Amino acid sequence: MKYIKSVDGFFGCYRGLLPRLCQSIVSQTVYKKIASKNPFYGDGNAKSPEEASRKEALRLSRARSGALIRGSQTSEDIESMAQQTGWEILSVTASTIASQPFYVICVRSMAQFVGRETKYR
Repeated sequence: MKYIKSVDGFFGCYRGLLPRLCQSIVSQTVYKKIASKNPFYGDGNAKSPEEASRKEALRLSRARSGALIRGSQTSEDIESMAQQTGWEILSVTASTIASQPFYVICVRSMAQFVGRETKYR
């Protein structure tokens, strides 16, 4: 960092920060917009006691495997989890596609230090 500061100055250390912030904002906005159309999104309150016990039965472990830790699985539970996973994949994919141009600009503006280019300012 000392070398970068001596060559490019103080702001040379923060090259690519603005595109990175734009990427994060666009990514989060698109993700929230797609996820809000998900019927499972934000459904923290159960409507009936049966649904509350069902949600407790589907509580996932914090382990990386994501294994279910209580209750038995029914075909409806598995179908619900598959639909929820599909919505999650759709949300992440859409946010990645929408924010990709900002990521490219961010990486290129940081990498131009090596070649001493000034294309991305």
